Amino acid sequence: MDRGSRRPPVALALSLATAVLVAAAAPLGCGLLKGCRAKYPNFRARSYLVGDAHEHIKSRRQLNKLLDFMDRNGIWWSVLAAASDKTNLGPDADFTGYTENNETVLNIAATHPARLVPFITFDPKSPRKEKRVAYYLDRGARGIMLYHGHSDFYTTRLDTPELFEVYDLAYKAGVPVLMHINTHKYLDQLDAVLGRMSKVKFICAHLCMSFTRPSVLERLLNDHDNLYVDLSFGHPDYIKEAFGWFGEKDERREELRHLIEAHPDRFLFGSDLVFTDHPQKNKAWLDAMAGSYFSWLGAKKLKFGLPAKDDFPGLALSEETLEKIYSTNFREVILGGESLGDPKDEAVPNPKGLRPGDSDSDEVIEEK
Repeated sequence: MDRGSRRPPVALALSLATAVLVAAAAPLGCGLLKGCRAKYPNFRARSYLVGDAHEHIKSRRQLNKLLDFMDRNGIWWSVLAAASDKTNLGPDADFTGYTENNETVLNIAATHPARLVPFITFDPKSPRKEKRVAYYLDRGARGIMLYHGHSDFYTTRLDTPELFEVYDLAYKAGVPVLMHINTHKYLDQLDAVLGRMSKVKFICAHLCMSFTRPSVLERLLNDHDNLYVDLSFGHPDYIKEAFGWFGEKDERREELRHLIEAHPDRFLFGSDLVFTDHPQKNKAWLDAMAGSYFSWLGAKKLKFGLPAKDDFPGLALSEETLEKIYSTNFREVILGGESLGDPKDEAVPNPKGLRPGDSDSDEVIEEK
C-alpha cells in the first residue's frame, strides 16, 4: 500500500508479519498438483490450478523456498516481478539493482517455465528504457512492472510520450503491465493511460491503492475494460489495516464483496511476500501470510495476531468467483489463455540446464 513516505521499520514489519495466524479454512486445494502438502484445516481439493499474480524474489538462492511455498499452498503459477533494492532490501534503499533483478527473474523462470512467469521492470527516467524493455521482451519476459505510480517511487508522469512507447511495446508483445498506482494522487494519469492504450491489459496492484474508496475502483472498472486488479495489500501492517477497515462496518465489506462478485473476471489473487534470505521469512511466516489471504477471500471469518486475538470477518466470496480469482483470470490475463505445461508432467523444459537453488551468479547487462 502507498502511504507516501510512511513505512514501518523492517524489524517491526517482520515481527508483525511473523505473528500472523490462520484459523479459517483455505478455500482452495491442491487439485492437480502432485505432492502438494498444504496443512490448513479442511483444506479442500479443487480441480483447478492457482496462479499468484504478484510476487518478487531477490535472488536464485530463494528458489527452493519459493517452490516449496507454492507446493504447500496449492499455487501452480507465480508471476516473478523484477524489483529494485527498495523492494528487495528495504524502504531506505534507492531504485537501484533492478537491472540485476531483471536478469535474476528471467534466469529463474527459465528453470521452471511451466510455473514461473517473469515480469521485468525499468526506470522511467532512463534514456534507454524502450530498448531495454524490448531486449527483455525478446529474452522471454511475459510482462512489465511499473512502480512509479507509487508515491515512494514517483519521478515522472505516467502518461508521457516516452512511457506510451513502452506501453506500445507491451501491446506489440501481447503482454500485460502490472503497475503500482496511487489513485489518490495520480488518478487522472491512470485514466489517460487506460483510455489511450485500450488494447493493453493493465493490472492495478493492491486494489489500485483505493481499498477505502470502492466507488473509485468501480468507476475505473466500468470505464476501462482493459483494467484488472490484484487483491494483495503488500506490507503486513497494510494487510491488517485493510482487514480491519473492512471488518469495522458490514457495509464496507459488502460493498467490496458486491464489487468483486459483479466483476468476477477482473480480479486476481496476489501475495506480494517478497522472497529474500531474511530469517523471519520462514515457512510458518509464508504460509500464515498466504493463509490469511485465502481465508479473507473465501471464509466467513479469520483470526490475525499472536496470540490469535484479532478477529476479522472474511468476504466469503462464491465458489464460482473464487475459481476465477485464483485460476481462470490468471490464465486469461497473465498467460493469454496459453497453457504453460501439464502439472502432472515432470519433464519440465529446462533449456539452460539450471537447477533449483543454483548459486551461479546471474549475467547482468548494464543499463546506461
